Amino acid sequence: MIYLTHRPRAPLSHAVEVLWLYSGYQPPHQLERVLPSGRVEMVINLREDVLRCYHPETFRLQKKLRGVILAGPRQEVQIVDTAQQLEIMGVHFLPGGAHAMFGMPVDELRDLDVPLHDVWGEGAADAFRSRVAEAHTPQGKLLALEQALLERMPHSRQTHPAVLAALRRLDVEAPKVNLANLASEIGLSSRHFIDVFSNHTGLTPKVYARVRRFQSALKQVHAQTRPDWSDVAFDSGYSDQAHFIRDFKAFTGLTPSAYARLRGSDMHHVPVMERTKMCPIPVSVTENIHESSPTPDPHPHATAHTC
Repeated sequence: MIYLTHRPRAPLSHAVEVLWLYSGYQPPHQLERVLPSGRVEMVINLREDVLRCYHPETFRLQKKLRGVILAGPRQEVQIVDTAQQLEIMGVHFLPGGAHAMFGMPVDELRDLDVPLHDVWGEGAADAFRSRVAEAHTPQGKLLALEQALLERMPHSRQTHPAVLAALRRLDVEAPKVNLANLASEIGLSSRHFIDVFSNHTGLTPKVYARVRRFQSALKQVHAQTRPDWSDVAFDSGYSDQAHFIRDFKAFTGLTPSAYARLRGSDMHHVPVMERTKMCPIPVSVTENIHESSPTPDPHPHATAHTC
């Protein structure tokens, strides 16, 4: 299996954390839960020009989308099939980065997957995908993606200073931040702060802080062989263990103990084992990729591709 990442050069690095590509991923399970990260992702299926969308509880196929997809920030688990991960790449935006790139209110993407042609127009979006897909090597595809984004990025558009200040606080100490006081500290009314923050990141400050706290807990659970649930809850800033369990189930659809039992190499991707609910997955892939990479992690980010 191949897994590559590429950190873009400025000014794209002000909006994008990393570009990623992986191919040859063929696990034994058909479906995976993808846990929320609070970020926007751009996704390109290189093998099939389609991304399939599944119901988060019944796991039944709901719809198919073609072209490049913008996966908005989520507040709940998503279901993806592993067949469409055979050869895929994407863009992991920084908080506020999608707003800097596209100039649109990112809260319009919340909990949605939007074809890029709805944002740029069909001709521009198709040309963008073709330019990336036609590069001959995985490394070439990443460089082509970087250059195509650099050419589209407005140099004058920047993240609001108040949003940057809030993100710095929330990313470091989300459980301890009083959001009302934070708005006052950065010079905005509470209502204006919520509007500006949501416009740039896609989530309200309160939801973003919840996702960051959940991410802290998830990281601890994934790293420990036998997690102490009380310690995890306390260290992540939850008021009690019951609150931690409720939040964990809301974001993952699983209890913490079920997650610990099912977890794989990537903390954001969890195999779906409810076999009785699974629906057949339409697969048109006929080739296999036999190259390999020493990097064990097949999933660079939580929102790799979703609907």
